Amino acid sequence: MNQLVLLSSDEETIAEVKTIAAVAQLPVRVMERLDESSITTCRLLLVDSSSDTAGNVDIEQLKACGTDIAVLTWSTPGPPHWNLASRISASTIVQLPNERNLLLGLLVNEPEVQATIVALVPLVPGSGASIFSGILSHHLGSAGFSTCLVDCDDQSSGLQLLAGIEKHPGTRWKDIVRSAGIKGNSVLTSLPSTDTFAVLSHTQEFTEVNIDTMCAVTRNLAADCEFVILDAGAQLLHSGHQLLNQADAICYITTNSIPAVATALKTRSRMRSVEQKHGLIVRQTPGCVLDPMTVAETLDMPLWSTFATSTRLVEQLEQGLGFNAINVAGITRATAHLAGHLIEQPHLHAV
Repeated sequence: MNQLVLLSSDEETIAEVKTIAAVAQLPVRVMERLDESSITTCRLLLVDSSSDTAGNVDIEQLKACGTDIAVLTWSTPGPPHWNLASRISASTIVQLPNERNLLLGLLVNEPEVQATIVALVPLVPGSGASIFSGILSHHLGSAGFSTCLVDCDDQSSGLQLLAGIEKHPGTRWKDIVRSAGIKGNSVLTSLPSTDTFAVLSHTQEFTEVNIDTMCAVTRNLAADCEFVILDAGAQLLHSGHQLLNQADAICYITTNSIPAVATALKTRSRMRSVEQKHGLIVRQTPGCVLDPMTVAETLDMPLWSTFATSTRLVEQLEQGLGFNAINVAGITRATAHLAGHLIEQPHLHAV
C-alpha cells in the first residue's frame, strides 16, 4: 500500500504535486473520483479543496484501509478548509506553494516509531490514573529518557494543573483541533514542559478530539520520544480501541474497595480479552481490606503495581507543587518500580 493519489481536476495543483512528488521519486495517480483499487492501495490521499472532486471521498472505506489524508489549498486556511478536513478526517492542511517542504515530508515514509507507548486507564472513577501517569512520566524523565505525557481525557482539564504548566506557553489540544490536525512537523517541540517531561493537555475550554487525531498525534510524538504516557480517560474503554492498540503496555487502575472492584469487574466483562501487554495497578484506600492480589485475581489480570492513598499526596497536589515536587513514599516507590520495568522490558509480560 504505497500509492500516492491526488483527487483534483485543477491543472495548476496537479502540476505542483507532480513536481514535488518527483523529488520524492513517487508516481502520482490523479483522479476525479476514487475507485475500489485506488482505495485499497492508497497510502496518502491529497484532496484539492478548490476542486469539485473534494466531495468524492468515501471516508469510511479510507479509514478501514488506514489511508492518510491531507487537504491542499492555494489560499490561507480558514473555516471552509477546516470543515473539509474535519469531514474527511484529514490530519493536515497544506498551503501551496508556501508549504512545499511540508508536502514533501508527507510524501516520504513516516519516521519509525521509537517510543514505548504506555496507556493508563481507570476502571473506576477516582482511581488516581492521572496522578500515577504524571509521576510515572516524571520518573522516566528523571532517568534521562525523553518523555511526553498526553491527556487523552477530553472531559477533564486537570492534568495541566497537576503538572503545574497551566501558565506555560505552548500547544494544547485545542490548538491542534483548531488547526485541523498536525502539520506534519514535530508536535513535541511545540509543547509546554516541566523540568523532566513534555505535556499535551486540555484547557478549561472544552475541546473534543476525535480518535483519529489522537492516534495521529501519538504516532507523531512516538517518533521523537522514548516514552509516550497516555493518561487515558475511561471513555477509551468503549471508543478508543484504535488508540489503545498502539500501546506497548496498558495499565488498568482501580481502588481496592468492594464497590470499586464490583464496578471494575462489570467493566472488565465488557472489555476485549486481556492480552499479555495488559496489567493492573491497585490504589489501596484507607479502611479497605481487599488484598491487591485478590483484586487482580478477581479481575483476571496480572498485578503490576500497588500504591496507597495518602493525605500528604493530596496536600501536595492541592498546593500546586507539580509532579516533580511530589515526594510521597508509597506512590513514589510504585511508580519508580514500574518505570524500572518499562525501561528494562518495554513490552511487559509480568512485573
